[in-house]
Amino acid sequence: MKCVATLCLMMCYVLPAVGQIILTENDIQTLVGTTQVFNTYSTDERPDAIQTLINTDGANQTWDFTVLPFDEDESVRTTKTLATEAPADAPGHGEVPFIQADYVLIDAIGADSVNYDFLQSGTDGVYFLGTTGAYGTNSEVRSTYDSPILLLPLPATYGDTWTSNATFTLTDGGNTYEIEETLNNEMDGYGTLILPHGSFEVLRQKQVLSLATPFGTTQQTNYFYYRNAVDVVAGMSAIELPFGTYYLASYNRPADGDPNTASENLDVPATFSLHANYPNPFNPSTEIHFDLHQQAIVSLVVTDLAGRIVAHLADEPLSVGTYRYTFDATKLSSGLYLYRLTAGSHSATRPMLLVK
Repeated sequence: MKCVATLCLMMCYVLPAVGQIILTENDIQTLVGTTQVFNTYSTDERPDAIQTLINTDGANQTWDFTVLPFDEDESVRTTKTLATEAPADAPGHGEVPFIQADYVLIDAIGADSVNYDFLQSGTDGVYFLGTTGAYGTNSEVRSTYDSPILLLPLPATYGDTWTSNATFTLTDGGNTYEIEETLNNEMDGYGTLILPHGSFEVLRQKQVLSLATPFGTTQQTNYFYYRNAVDVVAGMSAIELPFGTYYLASYNRPADGDPNTASENLDVPATFSLHANYPNPFNPSTEIHFDLHQQAIVSLVVTDLAGRIVAHLADEPLSVGTYRYTFDATKLSSGLYLYRLTAGSHSATRPMLLVK
């Protein structure tokens, strides 16, 4: 679930050490009041290479993310702040159970999307109470757990394992859903992570996430790479879909000196190509772009896993070139969706994950 992945991005400080890395409660407390700004780069290409990185676990390992084809011209800017309470205008402020939080992780993506993740300090680790989000001016999403779930045992180091089971209520606009969640976690490796902008000593967490929803059961396995200071600098996911496993990798780079800009490809495309949406996972909107090497009547639709069309993005004749369409899922529930492009005799389909 998104809350688990994003919470880890700010809350863990890695102690200077030789060999194994240890995460402690004291280190989390030192982050209160700090803010981090970074750009996130993602790719779902080269699934074979992502699988190889996933299968590399254990002590003193090396994970080389530079073998993956990240598009360095595309990123999403994120600002994260760890505070002791949410702002007065934040959804859930002053309400139960959110008022019981010791820390609030404020996750701002773009100009009008903000998530508030509510954390509680326990004797054996950090617990998750729930999350709220504000998207634009009229959309609000929140999830509330029936009881706090153990997010991270503290201290934590290589070889640690823990399991969390809970039911949470997801409220999305006027819809409410009961979802059962199971998390099986293991600190399954440590070593060196090689990224395009440098190498880092890291501790890796493996997380097997199962969600039982009114629409069926989904499962995915996530991997988080903790480094020194405040970052989880990279991650991977293996998401089980009806047509196979979908692999996704991403990494974070400090935003200083790395502006969040995207350049258009002015060359004439040589082939028909449907690219991975960006960002992915996303909330509440994402950009889909594709290349046309010849003029054609184009249809671009988004469907749920049952094949029901939830959005028509394009249905028109287009000339040769590269095109970008924004998909706004503000009114949709979290889950896996497919986007399908048809241009003349060519067609392609890709999955994307909406996480609120």
